[in-house]
Amino acid sequence: MSIAEFIRPLNQFVDLLPVGVCIIDDEKKVRLWNRTIAGWSGRSTEEMVGEHLDRIYPHLDAPRYRYRIEQVLDGGPPAVFSSQLNAPFIPCPLPDGGMRLQHTSVIRQDRTDGVLAIIIIEDITELGHEIVRARSMRDQALGEVEERKKVEKALLFTNRKLNLLSGITRHDILNEVTVLLGNATFLDELLPDGTDEKKYLNTILRSTKRIQDQITFTSDYEGLGGEEPGWFDIRDVALKAFSLIGSDTITLDVQEGCFQVFADPMLEKVFFSLFENALRHGGGVTTITIRYHICEDESVISVTDDGAGIAENFRERLFERGFGRNTGLGLFLSKEILEITSISIEEAGREGEGARFLIHVPNDKVRREKQS
Repeated sequence: MSIAEFIRPLNQFVDLLPVGVCIIDDEKKVRLWNRTIAGWSGRSTEEMVGEHLDRIYPHLDAPRYRYRIEQVLDGGPPAVFSSQLNAPFIPCPLPDGGMRLQHTSVIRQDRTDGVLAIIIIEDITELGHEIVRARSMRDQALGEVEERKKVEKALLFTNRKLNLLSGITRHDILNEVTVLLGNATFLDELLPDGTDEKKYLNTILRSTKRIQDQITFTSDYEGLGGEEPGWFDIRDVALKAFSLIGSDTITLDVQEGCFQVFADPMLEKVFFSLFENALRHGGGVTTITIRYHICEDESVISVTDDGAGIAENFRERLFERGFGRNTGLGLFLSKEILEITSISIEEAGREGEGARFLIHVPNDKVRREKQS
């Protein structure tokens, strides 16, 4: 499908979205400028389409923006510009003279006659104000408490408030996405195969499902550090995670004996992600083996399988956000969970000999006997 064929049916659809959407080509010329961003910025669709985005907004030609946008156009991972680290991607003034806080994502789209970058801008001004107020509450609490334990409890309370706020926002967005997916699915069933309309609709469905996956991921990521770390028995955690996989083709072999690590309560997700990857991408895995080795400075937990292994050129980016054949979020989240208590993970297998993940645990985060 060409660029023109891709954009034409999107024009009316994106005008219905409550987020700003801009599409540029590899020359950074604007190919689509939806109604929402036109209203926010004060620049009409007619004024923007065909213009070079970085000529209208020169700050986008600065290295911190230009390099990341060019990386996306060159085939790199999606770029994210958060309101906490970046100025507004597209300056959009508020009636009171302030600027809208924005969370911006840049995603690549390949077409038969070129490459596009889809820029999605979310207005998080209200959320930002709530966060500022929550941070103010946190700062006040920090100034009032003297003992370290009281400070930690105050921070945990504030964090839960922030999680509640973002959870409500996420719930509302997911509801709208569900409605969109439902209606699009019904329409998909009505349209005959092989038509252009069917192709356009399938593109919308795939993009909407990716949005749904990304929003769902934020729920898991939000839980990081939400509860205090504790001691977890590796065998118990692994067996529970494996039971959630529900596979009758793979056997789990876990070393006997008690071996506990001090980790975030989301540790189970780490093992679930490793097992799920073996099931999805392992290439005929029949056995997953878990062993541990206690060394002088650290202990190592190995999770190996007898599948096809991981290609060498994949290994360096394996734990990057968005890299992978599914959502590309599971291993990234696993790394983040472990790092909360200074635990690291690497893949050390060989292609053709199965995957082999090594979890490195500092010995002060290890104990060999259960304690009541």
